Amino acid sequence: MLSQSGRIDELVGVFKDPLAAHGYRLQTGTLVDSSVVQVPRQRNSREENATLKSGEVPSDWKEQPHKLCPQDTEARWFKKKGVSHFGYKNHIAVDRATKLITHWEVSPAHVHDSQVFEVLLDAHPPKGHEVYADRAYRSEERLSGLRKKGFKPRITYKAKRGQPLRSRQIALTHSYSKVRCRVEHVFGAMRTDRKACSMTCLGLNRSRVWIGLGNRCYIIKRVCYLERAAEAV
Repeated sequence: MLSQSGRIDELVGVFKDPLAAHGYRLQTGTLVDSSVVQVPRQRNSREENATLKSGEVPSDWKEQPHKLCPQDTEARWFKKKGVSHFGYKNHIAVDRATKLITHWEVSPAHVHDSQVFEVLLDAHPPKGHEVYADRAYRSEERLSGLRKKGFKPRITYKAKRGQPLRSRQIALTHSYSKVRCRVEHVFGAMRTDRKACSMTCLGLNRSRVWIGLGNRCYIIKRVCYLERAAEAV
């Protein structure tokens, strides 16, 4: 099975060589972001949730297989803009020009986006390769690290308490956001395609397969669109 063998990465990445052969170099800039993929919510007690967060399974669940069976012990809660979500995150890196997914990763929903950032980037980028991301990824350490690796960081600025953004920072943030927003189109397309499908599999490994296959389906549809657009020119 894909969830046990770990072959889902090879399955999603199998397109890279054929795409390069068709002229899709996927080196026009990288857009990074994540989206929450929700699973059915669980009504656990505070004590049970605290035990799950520590990486353990409540002792009474082990004694009651019928109660443990429908529980996803690896999904986590995440709050965004005051709204709580339960599930996993789909972290993706997208090519700027083609909007094709180049790298991806899955984590429990509570994992901060910045913790997966480096995993999504090419190990050997072309000189001056631009990376776009929102302010959640911004830190001086990350900016310095990107420059040392040959990237040009294009990460939006974030204001601090008592330190509003300067006019130049505001202008740069607007400029970066106009490009970065293209990754939102990718998530929107995937939500539209799978709006009738809700993820019901349990556990990180199986959820990773489900999300990975969704990324693969998006790549196929996107390539078909790009091919039709090229033929129409």
